[in-house]
Amino acid sequence: MGLSVYTTSYDSTTNACGVVQGHAYSILSAFQMTDADDVVHNMIMVRNPWGITYYSGEWNSGDSRWTDALVA
Repeated sequence: MGLSVYTTSYDSTTNACGVVQGHAYSILSAFQMTDADDVVHNMIMVRNPWGITYYSGEWNSGDSRWTDALVA
């Protein structure tokens, strides 16, 4: 499976979250996750085949909400 990021503006190569505009991504996983506050999140784990830029929005790999319990 894959996904793409649609854009009508090529002013920047990435959007505010670090996602490359007009680019395709591989979908690695889709799942629901319940956080420490019992809030359910629909998650999609994607891979940038270029590996040059990194997602910097909510739930990025460095987000402090990733607890040991959620990672396991």
